[in-house]
Amino acid sequence: MADAPQMSEAMQGLGQAIQGHPHPVQAAMCGYDLWIELLSSPHARPCNFLKGGGIARGDEPDTALKVPIMVIGANIVIAFDPTLPPDGFYLRP
Repeated sequence: MADAPQMSEAMQGLGQAIQGHPHPVQAAMCGYDLWIELLSSPHARPCNFLKGGGIARGDEPDTALKVPIMVIGANIVIAFDPTLPPDGFYLRP
């Protein structure tokens, strides 16, 4: 069995920053390289969001607009911010 790929220092730093943040983190804004690493990692998964930013629970009417957005952990949205350095990030509570 192949070894799991090692996480970069930026990804490890992001995880530590999320764990140490004094408030629940709702979004992680990432530089391009970190964003790509997160999207390709087993930590990211799609989560359906509703108009207005609520998380879909599955009991919404069929006509409700649901958009899959990539999240990590406890539904922390990961997004690309082109103003950040490639491995940079900032957290939004």
